[in-house]
Amino acid sequence: MKRFFSQITQRNNGFTVIEAFVGISILLIGLVGPPMLVNTNLQAGRFSRDQITAYYLAQEAIEMVREERDENFLGGVNWLSGSNLNYCIGKTGTNGCKVDGRDGGSNFDPCTSCNNLQGNNVLRVDESTGEYGYSGGSPSRFYRYVQIQETDSNQGAIVTVRVGFDTGRYIQEYVTRDYLRNWSPR
Repeated sequence: MKRFFSQITQRNNGFTVIEAFVGISILLIGLVGPPMLVNTNLQAGRFSRDQITAYYLAQEAIEMVREERDENFLGGVNWLSGSNLNYCIGKTGTNGCKVDGRDGGSNFDPCTSCNNLQGNNVLRVDESTGEYGYSGGSPSRFYRYVQIQETDSNQGAIVTVRVGFDTGRYIQEYVTRDYLRNWSPR
């Protein structure tokens, strides 16, 4: 009996290579896991913030188009083509207009290749007010443009606003559409 117990004790004197490998693996997972989880959560937070910003930039552009339509009606000109909105009317694709709501008014400028973050297509943000526009401030990671397609023989139009932003890996684009009616009594 004494011989049996001495053999068992001799076998349990140290760790095997497999036991050491398993122990180190568990330790590494415990050390690396939490920082990776924090990094993933931070990236998701930034992406969510950018999606919300894109949503508000798109809604702002739709409101500027509505305002311009209303001003056209009150001014007695054609509700779509009698003003700055004429720049936005076109075919589906990259033709459209850039919309800037800073400085107390709506500015519509034509653009032919609006869907990128090159040159003057980049929205700029005023750091003191947080407003986005095309002049002043520092470059942001966003672009925005508007396309209008007239439908129903001058009775309605589909307004499409595209806001893109750079995620660091790729360009994400947020698209919203709204249907505007020509509510003038004519």
